[in-house]
Amino acid sequence: MKKINLIILPVCITGVLNAAGYKIPEQSADSVALAGSNYAKSFGADAVYYNPANMMFMPDIWHSFEAGLSYFHLGKTSFKNKSSVPGTYSTKSQNYSTVAPQLYFMSPEYIPNVRFGLSTTVPAGVQMRWDDPYPAATSKKFDLKILEVNPSIAYRLSDQISLGLGLRALYSDGTVENGTTHFSRKLQGDSIDYGYNLGITYKPIEDLSLSATYRSKVDLTVKGDGDFKFGNASMNTPAKITLPLPANLVLAIAYNYNAFTYMFAYERTYWSDFKELDFNYDKKMPNAMAKKIFDDPSQRNWDDSSTYRFGVAFDATTKLRLMAGFAIDENPAHSDKMNFELPNSKSYIYSTGLNYKFSPKFEVALAYLYMQRTDQEVNSYTGNYIGTAQGTINNADAQIANLTFRYNF
Repeated sequence: MKKINLIILPVCITGVLNAAGYKIPEQSADSVALAGSNYAKSFGADAVYYNPANMMFMPDIWHSFEAGLSYFHLGKTSFKNKSSVPGTYSTKSQNYSTVAPQLYFMSPEYIPNVRFGLSTTVPAGVQMRWDDPYPAATSKKFDLKILEVNPSIAYRLSDQISLGLGLRALYSDGTVENGTTHFSRKLQGDSIDYGYNLGITYKPIEDLSLSATYRSKVDLTVKGDGDFKFGNASMNTPAKITLPLPANLVLAIAYNYNAFTYMFAYERTYWSDFKELDFNYDKKMPNAMAKKIFDDPSQRNWDDSSTYRFGVAFDATTKLRLMAGFAIDENPAHSDKMNFELPNSKSYIYSTGLNYKFSPKFEVALAYLYMQRTDQEVNSYTGNYIGTAQGTINNADAQIANLTFRYNF
C-alpha cells in the first residue's frame, strides 16, 4: 500500500511559505516580482493560471510557452517557551530549501474568439521539521507536496469582456512523523483530486482592466498506510486524512499610465473550511496514550483571511520591463489552537524583478520575493507537554527567487 506522506505543494515546495496557511500564490516570474498582484493584467502565458480570461486581451500572433524555476528558502522557526509544564522548553525548527518548476502554454485563436491554455504549478506546500523531543512529539516531520495541472479556455464576449474557465487536477503527496521515546508514527500517502477555476475581465477603456477570479476548494483525500511503534510492539494500518486546499476569490484592477502599469488585487481565502487535522485508521490504537498522541483530532477552526497585493510595472525601454510589489497577508489561525505543525503569522511581502526581451520570440525574466513574518503568541494547552505550545513563535522569513524563459513560436 502507499504510505500517507503529508505534503501540500506542487513539486517540492518549502514549508508554510505563505503566512496564511500552506498556499503558495506566487507561481511565475511576474507573480513573484509583482507580489501576486497580476490578476487584472497579464504580460505572458501565466495568464492561463492566474486569470484565463486575460488570454483574450493578449496579442493573437503566437503560441506562447513559459518555463520557470523557483528557488524557495525558509529559515529556522524559533519558539520561546513561556510554559511551566514539565517537558516544555525553547526550541528551533530546521531551515529548508528546495526548487520547483512551473510550465505555461497559451494558444493563438484556433477558433475565433477562443484561446486555450495549460499550466503546471505548485499551488501549496508545507515543510516543517523539528528535531528536539518536545516539538517532535507532535511534529518531527510534517510535509505536504502538491502538483497541479490546470487546462483552461477563454472566450471573448465582446471587445471589452472576456470569460475564462479552467479544470484543476491536483496530485498530493505527504509524510508525517512524530512520537516520543516509547511511541512513534510514520505516515505516507498520496491522492489525486479535482476542482475548477473561473475568471472574468472587463476593459471599460483601453488602459483600465477590472477582473474577478475564483478557484474552487479542493479536498485533498490523502490515503496510504502508517507504521506505529508502542514500546516493543508495532502496528501497520491503512490510514487517511482529508485536508482542504481552500477556495479563494480575487478582485483586481490594473491601470496603464504612460510607461507604467499599476496593479492591485484583493484576495479572500476561505480558510474557515480548515476545521481540524484528523487522521483515520482501519485499526484502533492499543491504549489511551497512543490514541491521544496519534488518533485524537487536532482542532484548527481557522478563519477566512485577506491578502492585499500591490504591484507596478515600468517599461524602461521597448525591451526591458522593471517590476516591484508589496503585499500584506493576514493570519487565519487562532493562537490557542496553534502548535508546531503549522505555525502561522501575519506577513509583509516585498518583491522586485525584471523581464528582458532579446527578440520578438524570446524573453528572460528574473524575480525575487522576501516575506517578513511577524512574531506570533501561541497558547495551546493540552495538560502535558504533548501538544502544548505556550510562548512566542518567531516565524522564519521566507524567500523566493525565480528564473523564467519565454518563447513564442
